[in-house]
Amino acid sequence: MLNKQHAWVLGRSLDGSLNSQREWIKRHFYDVPRLISNKFREINIELNNKVVLDFGCGDSIIDFGLIEITNLNKLIATDINTDSESISKKRIKHFFGESLDSSEKLVRIQNTETLIPLDSDSIDVAFSWSTFEHVSRPLESLQELKRVIKPNGYLFIQIFPMYYSAHGHHMWWDSNFPPFIHLSNIELFESRFKDFCESNEYEESFKKIIEDEIYSLNRIRFEEIKDLLLNLNFKILKEDLSCEPFEHFDNLLDYSKAELETGEIFIICQKMN
Repeated sequence: MLNKQHAWVLGRSLDGSLNSQREWIKRHFYDVPRLISNKFREINIELNNKVVLDFGCGDSIIDFGLIEITNLNKLIATDINTDSESISKKRIKHFFGESLDSSEKLVRIQNTETLIPLDSDSIDVAFSWSTFEHVSRPLESLQELKRVIKPNGYLFIQIFPMYYSAHGHHMWWDSNFPPFIHLSNIELFESRFKDFCESNEYEESFKKIIEDEIYSLNRIRFEEIKDLLLNLNFKILKEDLSCEPFEHFDNLLDYSKAELETGEIFIICQKMN
């Protein structure tokens, strides 16, 4: 059984219903870019005239939205796949009538987790949205981001959901996976996820997206990623935690209350000389 959040999750796939695709695009073309821009403005940083890097851009819908609401110089979108952004442009225009006249500012390039094919000190601002929980070598990725960011440039990292939170299993949109099942009963979680992968309820392309997400989770903690940043001589300018109280479970005593309650994190930091 699916909960009310499943629609825009399914919308990431071209096989999803038109309504679910609309919700996915609305969330990533309108809502997320405004959130990113506002987080920077809260510490008096504007993205206008900046060269911006999106590390782990996926379908680039966030990138198109960010270009539309700011006066960026250029947005370089990197990902490990080589999918064209043309499908995303067509979907945005189809659902919302946006012609994306400024989309020539977007450049997509392929990267690996540890190699971004850009010159050192060439990026004013880098950001990563719902990517770092899937990076297998976070230290090396951060080192590479530091290399390409200019001195005194900025790095924004968002992660949702954090692995040790109620919905850290990433199946929060499906009510077959209740809060904390991946921590409180891993055998049951694995059994239900196997059933999901073998079911005929979803298109194979969507199941592949979800499988890749689940199997790539690195279980990084908030304090761990902060320590990595500080050890690389980044200065943390802003950190926000989105927390949700939870019902106590005896079989979760191995985990701290803070990490169980922290569902989403935002960090903005500055590369120091």
